[in-house]
Amino acid sequence: MKNLRQIVGDKDYFVATTNGDTHLELSGFDQAKVFEIENTFERVADGLSVDNKSRQLQEFLSKYSGKKIAIIELGIGRKMSTYTEIQPYLPAETSSELRSDYHRWCNFLDNYIVFNHSISEIMPDNDKAKEILAHASLFHDTCRFDDGLDVGHGARAAIHYKDYCERNGLSYHPEAALVMKYHDIDDMRGKVGIRKEYRDALPCMLKLYDIFKDTDALDRFRLGPGGLDPKYLRTQASVRMMPLAEELVATTF
Repeated sequence: MKNLRQIVGDKDYFVATTNGDTHLELSGFDQAKVFEIENTFERVADGLSVDNKSRQLQEFLSKYSGKKIAIIELGIGRKMSTYTEIQPYLPAETSSELRSDYHRWCNFLDNYIVFNHSISEIMPDNDKAKEILAHASLFHDTCRFDDGLDVGHGARAAIHYKDYCERNGLSYHPEAALVMKYHDIDDMRGKVGIRKEYRDALPCMLKLYDIFKDTDALDRFRLGPGGLDPKYLRTQASVRMMPLAEELVATTF
């Protein structure tokens, strides 16, 4: 987010977001120019309703109507409330592009949850495994600097995940932190790191790591034919998931 703030620089801007963690403000964005459409965790905890900035958003879009404007869309929730708010103020061709992006991207996280949920059935305590993997799915890419390999974004995400849970009073799973910390490096190095940091039920921890790495692999169908080589999958449950994964990714992208 700090990188994004630097890119914006001194240009005029307005942010409409479904995030509720005030991460934008903490990264330097002006609170008056950030509209948290689905409220913030702090306001909810204090019993306050959404700080409705629809008028400010409309004024911003009207101000630049017919002029050159950069619209940066970093993902929108299933309710599509962000898109719904800004759609009436955009040129028809831009609205069409955003709608297309929505259909390609809105189920991305859902795919991760489905993959993890199904594969984790092989775990002895699969209810806890599902929660751990769900947390890893939610946070593992939250600290990316770019869409490339960006080795190290997993470690940054693990730190953010722990901080986020502590600040908001949420349950924290060290196993989820380890899974995301090492998910962006090769298996051998990842498992060496996990063995150094984790002592409790190590075989189960390593199985969680394999499951999440396979989830990451199943998503590679979005890269097109040949994007996933099944010989690199680590569990038979993942191999059996391939037809469903291909179908889900096809409908998402």
